[in-house]
Amino acid sequence: KEAVEKRLDAKQREDLSKLLEEKNITLVFENVDQENDGHIIKYDHSELYLLDAINNDLKYSKYSYEDTQKIATRFGFVHKLQGPTINNWQEFYDWYNKVTSDNKYQYNGRLIEGFVIEDSAGYMVKIKLTYYHFWKFMRAIMAETISNGYITDTQKLATPLANYFYGWLKHWCEQYETKDERIAN
Repeated sequence: KEAVEKRLDAKQREDLSKLLEEKNITLVFENVDQENDGHIIKYDHSELYLLDAINNDLKYSKYSYEDTQKIATRFGFVHKLQGPTINNWQEFYDWYNKVTSDNKYQYNGRLIEGFVIEDSAGYMVKIKLTYYHFWKFMRAIMAETISNGYITDTQKLATPLANYFYGWLKHWCEQYETKDERIAN
C-alpha cells in the first residue's frame, strides 16, 4: 500500500481502485524496497513491478501479458519482462541447466534473482538462480558470525568464495569485542 501511495497521486489511486472494482481483478506486484527490505540483487532505486492482473474468480485466469502491460503503462508501474518461450522438455532442460549452473548468469546484461516460469495452462513456479541462493546463504552466515563472532558449522562453507567471504567477515568481527559493537559498525 505504501509503495503504491508513493507512486500515485490521489486521483490515480482513485482511478486504480475503480479499475480493480469494475474489472474485478487483483494486481500482483514485486515490491523492490531498497530502504526497508534490501534485496540480494542490487537495484539503483526502489521500484514497483507489475507482475500480473488476476481475475477474482474461482477458476484461475489472468490478463494477457499485453493487457497487463497496458495497466502498467497507464499507472506508471514498471512491467515485468517476458522471458523466452520454451517449446518442449528438452529445451526446458537445456535452458534450466544453463541458468542454474553458473553463479554469474545474467539476463539482459544484469544479475537477476530468478524467473517465474509458466506453462501453457497458466501454472507458475518461481525459480531462484545460483547467485541469489549463494548470497542469501552468505547473509545467514554473516548474521551468525556477527552475532557469535564465528559460525558453528564451517562445513557449510563448500566453495572457495564462501570460505574467503567467511574469513574476511571473521577477521572483521575480531576487531569488535561484542555483538553490539559489531552491529553498530
